[in-house]
Amino acid sequence: RIPIAQRLQLALGEAIGHHSTLKSVDLAETRLMPGNTTKEFLQRILESKTIDFLDLSWNTFDGEAFQKLGECVVSNRTLRTLRVANCATNYSMGPAQDFVPPLSLFLEQLSDDKSLTELDISLNKCDYRTALILEDSLDCHKKLKHLILDQNPLGNPGLRSILRLLSRNTSALVNFSAQNCTTNLPMDMQGTAAAVPIFSYTNPGGKYNLQLWRPYHRAMIRMLYKVTERFGLQPAEAFEKVTYVEKFVTKPWEHLSRGSNGQYEISATGDLHL
Repeated sequence: RIPIAQRLQLALGEAIGHHSTLKSVDLAETRLMPGNTTKEFLQRILESKTIDFLDLSWNTFDGEAFQKLGECVVSNRTLRTLRVANCATNYSMGPAQDFVPPLSLFLEQLSDDKSLTELDISLNKCDYRTALILEDSLDCHKKLKHLILDQNPLGNPGLRSILRLLSRNTSALVNFSAQNCTTNLPMDMQGTAAAVPIFSYTNPGGKYNLQLWRPYHRAMIRMLYKVTERFGLQPAEAFEKVTYVEKFVTKPWEHLSRGSNGQYEISATGDLHL
């Protein structure tokens, strides 16, 4: 593999993005690093109208790079296969007790994607929290059929999320690979149960303290609304003692509604207690 010098990235990205016939791009292990140049590079590549295969594996992306990648993938309508194996090499989001990898900022946006059919996110330190984000995002995805999750510490709760996703009629998923995914994250990375609750699909009742800037907590509240819908309950019946605080000010909580993509829309700020 040949590293791509940062000074050449933007010119290369523009050339790829404007190429009229290019179908497959392999940029695995080319030493892409966090920063504005990489974000612009990704944007230029995914302006392409012809690329249907993109491999970015074994590079280093932080939360901002994954956020930009998600935005670009959603706006692209030709990309079918995306590989980002072993890209989230560090935890760059929030305080230590959360430990959700930067990849979650990308996965959360997949509910708006209309073209991907195969996704490889192996070796990205994804645990049950990331799996719940994935379950929530792909719940109504009509195209993504193949998912590669190998070498991620999903544990039993994470595998349950993927199996639920596989069983849903609303999801296009038909197979997934999860080799060596039965272990959990080390205890010092898991945080406390109070700070990081585990979603229960069959018994979701309980107290929740959710910080909506966290992708996992946003996925949690969306999943609770979906369960409410499955039980045939109105949100006002299902949720009690709801308190929403934004910037130290208590505000009325407006129950979520589904957007045009079928996903519940939610603010990414504030604390929600219920």
